[in-house]
Amino acid sequence: MLTGRVSDFSEIRPVVGGKAMPLVLYSVNTYLAYMINERFYEGKHHAWCSEIFDARANGQWGRYASIPPTSNPYEIYHNLYEEVRRGDRHSAKIEANREGILLGADIKRRYGVIDQNQRTEIEEIVKSVEISDFRPILYVIPYSNVVADVREATVEERAHPLSLEFIIESLDSQHFDPIEVI
Repeated sequence: MLTGRVSDFSEIRPVVGGKAMPLVLYSVNTYLAYMINERFYEGKHHAWCSEIFDARANGQWGRYASIPPTSNPYEIYHNLYEEVRRGDRHSAKIEANREGILLGADIKRRYGVIDQNQRTEIEEIVKSVEISDFRPILYVIPYSNVVADVREATVEERAHPLSLEFIIESLDSQHFDPIEVI
């Protein structure tokens, strides 16, 4: 039972291996990637996550100070939103998302998740969509739903060696809320 004031939620955070874990993880993806995952991969999503929505809000000396813009959900969402809103046809983020979706399709094909016809359809979709289909979607993921599936990113995988980052290889769409902030 909670009594008194809870300032950092440490009393209600799940504990794994003696370490307090986050209540929620945040991840940002594009609408297109979300729809491809839903339609072709049985609602399974690859999610790169942070335990904080906006690392900048905690100042320059806190535990989140070393999370760079490329791993900060707020900045990822905001920057992608602006590039989509302005119709940026030269957006590196949009191009990287196109390439990532096609790479993911190749991997799914190799493992037999999809067949060659589905791989071809995904490629046709990626080539045909509008810039607006790359709008950002925020995944809000209750940690308790994914405790068995989440892992900390290795130092080599992180955007900064001191950054706190998590990966969920196969996030079921029933385990998070996709949110589009307008």
